[in-house]
Amino acid sequence: MDSKRRHLSGLLTCPMIACWIFFGIHFIFIGLFHGIFKKYIDLYDIIIDVVLLFTIEAIAVLLTLSNSRDNYSLLKLSLIISILNMIIILFSIFIYVFSFFLKDKLKSFIRAESWVEKEADWWKGTLLIALKVIECLPFIFIIIYKKKADSSPGTIYKENAPIINDDDDEKLS
Repeated sequence: MDSKRRHLSGLLTCPMIACWIFFGIHFIFIGLFHGIFKKYIDLYDIIIDVVLLFTIEAIAVLLTLSNSRDNYSLLKLSLIISILNMIIILFSIFIYVFSFFLKDKLKSFIRAESWVEKEADWWKGTLLIALKVIECLPFIFIIIYKKKADSSPGTIYKENAPIINDDDDEKLS
């Protein structure tokens, strides 16, 4: 490991816990929204949500391994996967916008289910978009903590400062 970089052990605890929490939230969202309520916008919506679940899990696992093994390359890989995660989230927001707000614009691409056309209120679309925007937070956490990991760890003592031995402490008292 480069001596100019910080140790990652303990530094990545916050983004690691946040990613596991977002994984749990997204898992519950898929279970409730798609499983119990049997609601989905389009087939693309289910595929995107499952891919998002796997990418969030991959990010969380890589951050956990990076934190425990002090491995900087795993942090970089989690950043790359979180960029992919952001692209998938943006595509999901694209589908929600066209399904709930611009229904007539993209009928050939998005074949929304019948409940979307019957029950599609603006607040349901806004709620789903807000959930996807919140899922962008792991990307922001990873960027912040990568900057912290890239920063200099600093020094405890100055090079020109006098060195005090244990014998000097006894002489002072």
